[in-house]
This record gives sequence, structure tokens and C-alpha cells, in this order.
Amino acid sequence: MSGKGISIKINFNFFMLLLMTLLFSGISWAADPVASSQSSIVYSPVNQIIKMVIGLMIVLGMIFALAWVAKNHMGFNASSNPELKPLAGVLVGQKERVVLVKVGDRQILIGVAPGQINLLHVIEKGDEVVINDEPSLSPFAEKLKRSLGRFDKS
Repeated sequence: MSGKGISIKINFNFFMLLLMTLLFSGISWAADPVASSQSSIVYSPVNQIIKMVIGLMIVLGMIFALAWVAKNHMGFNASSNPELKPLAGVLVGQKERVVLVKVGDRQILIGVAPGQINLLHVIEKGDEVVINDEPSLSPFAEKLKRSLGRFDKS
């Protein structure tokens, strides 16, 4: 196992321990005898709404933090191998695709369907297909870009 995997596991375990401590510390606060003996606390609807909104923000923050940790530290990286890179793809059916993939110095054209992948053609080094890096925009996207460009100029 690599050193990076070990540190990620330790960081994840530490994060989960911290999360559990924060979640279950409210149980001990609720059983605090000093707080229960005070009867002069006034509960208003505004205080309850503020507590609810703060709680919601904490929960949403934890969800986004866990998603960020999972995305950046748990190995969900789509471009992990620079020698194997998808260049282009097009749907040819409801579940079928034709994909152009660069493998080393060659490009291969493959057909992808549920449960199977077929080699369609191998393109050698001299006959490579040039792919435009900027994707073509749909007519709606072009109009939206032009209309947003008008606001940027002012």
C-alpha cells in the first residue's frame, strides 16, 4: 500500500471520529443538570428559527465537505492514466456509443454498448484525427453566451 493511501485512511478515520464526537456531544449537553435547573430561559420562535437555520447550514456544510473529501482524496480521478485518454465520443443509439481513445501514440475507435466493447478501427501515428479542444456550442448556448457577453462589457 502506498503512503498516500495510508494518510488518506488516517485522515478519513480522524474526520469520522471528529464527526461522531460532534454529533453525539449534544446528548451530553441535553443531560446537563445546570442548564435544566434554569427556568428563566425564554423561548421565542425567532430563536428556534435561528437554531434550525444554523443546524441546517452545519448539516449542508458537512455534506459538501464529505463530497469534496470523497472527490479529491478517495481516488475518484477520471484522468488517472495519461497514456489512456478519451478524445471524443458520439451516441449512435439509446445506449450505444462510438468513442475515439488515444492509447500511447495511437488512436483507436471503439464501439461501446451495455456489456460489450468492440474494436472498430486502429488509427496509426501518421493518420491521427485532430480533435478541436473547444466543444461546439448548441444554438441556445451561443445565444446565452452572447447575451451574457453584453452584460460583461458594461
